[in-house]
Amino acid sequence: MKFIMRRLILLTLLILNTPFVEAQELKETPIPFRNQKGYQFLKKNGKPAFKAAFHNAEIFEGSLAIVQKDQSQRFLWGAINQKGKIVIPFEYQYINRTENYLYATTKSSTVIHDLEGNVLTKIETPYHNPREKYGFDYGQIYYNKYADPADHSSYKEVKPLNEEETIFQLKAEEQLYLYFQQNRKKIALPEAAVAIWTTNKHNTAIFRIQNKDYKLALINAEGELLTDFIYDDISSGNSADHLILGIKEDGKDIFNAKGEFLRQIPPSRNSWDYYNSYTDSEFIFTYQKDSVPHFELCNHQGAVLIPGQPGTIKYFRKKDDEDEDHLYLVFDQEKQHVQLFDVAGKQIFDISQLKTLTISFDHQAYFTNQEGKFGQFTLGKGDTTFLPFKELYCLFNQKAIFQDDEKNLWMENVAKPAIPLNIQRLRVINEQFAEGSMGKERVIIDQNGTILHRGHQRYDLLDNKALALRGEDQYWLIDSLGYKSSTPFAITKYLTHSGKGYYLYIDDRKAGMMNSNTMEVIFPSDLGYRSVQPIQKANSLWIVATKRGQKDHLYKGNELISENFYYTRDECDFILGKVYDREPKKSSAVTKDGAFLDIQYQEATSLGDWIMFRYSSGWGDSTNTKKYSLWHPDDQEHFYFSEAPVLLPNGLIKAIRGKSSFYFHPKGKALFEYEKL
Repeated sequence: MKFIMRRLILLTLLILNTPFVEAQELKETPIPFRNQKGYQFLKKNGKPAFKAAFHNAEIFEGSLAIVQKDQSQRFLWGAINQKGKIVIPFEYQYINRTENYLYATTKSSTVIHDLEGNVLTKIETPYHNPREKYGFDYGQIYYNKYADPADHSSYKEVKPLNEEETIFQLKAEEQLYLYFQQNRKKIALPEAAVAIWTTNKHNTAIFRIQNKDYKLALINAEGELLTDFIYDDISSGNSADHLILGIKEDGKDIFNAKGEFLRQIPPSRNSWDYYNSYTDSEFIFTYQKDSVPHFELCNHQGAVLIPGQPGTIKYFRKKDDEDEDHLYLVFDQEKQHVQLFDVAGKQIFDISQLKTLTISFDHQAYFTNQEGKFGQFTLGKGDTTFLPFKELYCLFNQKAIFQDDEKNLWMENVAKPAIPLNIQRLRVINEQFAEGSMGKERVIIDQNGTILHRGHQRYDLLDNKALALRGEDQYWLIDSLGYKSSTPFAITKYLTHSGKGYYLYIDDRKAGMMNSNTMEVIFPSDLGYRSVQPIQKANSLWIVATKRGQKDHLYKGNELISENFYYTRDECDFILGKVYDREPKKSSAVTKDGAFLDIQYQEATSLGDWIMFRYSSGWGDSTNTKKYSLWHPDDQEHFYFSEAPVLLPNGLIKAIRGKSSFYFHPKGKALFEYEKL
């Protein structure tokens, strides 16, 4: 009994451990490598994963790799798993892989497999290699990642109708179909239809179809004709996808997004028509009549909300993120008056005889009437208030700046009357600062009208973060919170690196760098450089410093790396340029640790954590010309190749040397030892 129990326990352990052993074996995906035997699949250590060799081979995608083998002097395709076992037999002229299926083709048929190699169906029509994204050789049969293996039909033409590639036009013999990939629904279109399109990119419920006489009609997603073939053109016009416009000889028909007829617009030789719909509830029809702009507002059920009248109309939302509560503002240029309407076409108020009209950020409207009176109203409320000013001077950080008859400036104040600024010629710098003048002095004010500084000669806006002011012998800095400090330097630039801020400054025409928070000098100007250029890297701050008549000096922090450097650009963790204190004078990549790679490269590009160098001219023997190299900072070694390495869809880097392929991990590990390859 004990012996039997021990055998059962041992058998149980073997069963439990078997999947783990297989998982360990399959964790390392074999990679095809070409040698004298053909293509073999190798492990990372360079040893064969299994003995079989193939005439051609693709890399493993999922559990299968597509391979080619000599079968009685016929090179046929099949598929193997990661143990080398044949899953799809070598019987096919080619096998094409898509996102969901494998299509194995002979001269007379196509066998569709799933990605595990299981047979789904067989079609008595040969599959053709794709020449385009959406179709195959003249479309004898169409199957891509959206294909349905249960559909055995052959189509002469297959065309996607939307950007997402979920709706298609299928053509089999003389019959046209509308095909929806999401629910696999296929609808036969009327016999007269020879082509179909969407009405706009967002509407998947209504389509336009064309007959052989090039006339158009509307059809819904169920295949029901909504109109006859009477239109010369059907489009969404300028309707923001809420309307459909059918154009014909005797006028224009307007439909809503559901294909319901709204109204007809008769033709007019003396007018131009423009349709716009900002929401799914109303649309605007604007036109010219006797050279005067007119408009009409209708809802999407066809009812007229505002009958045709002269003027221009604008749409406004009461809240920036909502469409439900909106208004329409009408301005009649001839009569010089403004009307405000709600979504039902109800007039809220009417202000006549306007001379000017300006709408601010928060939907405040400012106007001047023909009598010269200046006023204000709020969109949505219709309240009108006359203000004791001549005009609106400018808008500063969502606040209005007014000017009175004496050309004095006043700042809008919600809680109290407007604030006098006692400033002339105000100019907005950004949302935080504006510059004006008080007599002969220049002044800086904030968004509250507070004077932050006066007496400067010029200013520099530093990355929209702060103002650097310059006087005759003094310098000041004002940050985004309005804090002002004197500085002995003329600050010229602001930059951030790894979350820290820095200022570039000039002291007696000599450049330096300082911490923006502590104002501590971290790269002194007394080194005598005329300019400094920071290079922001993830782990360190590099500086290219220049003196007149000398080559660039390269620093890593305060550590001098080279005194004869010519900086060109940076790539990943590398600084690229030429080093003149080395012989011969070579282009060089400086690593993140400050080491030089002295190589005469022409171009450097990053591939994962590797950097690929391309050389101006290759060198080597007649069978292997070295034109490219891969280099990684951890290995400190170049791998040379005759063709440019490429990043494969599976994430590996593939490179060619002679007739051999090499593979590298994008994180910096060579998958095989270089000598063994």
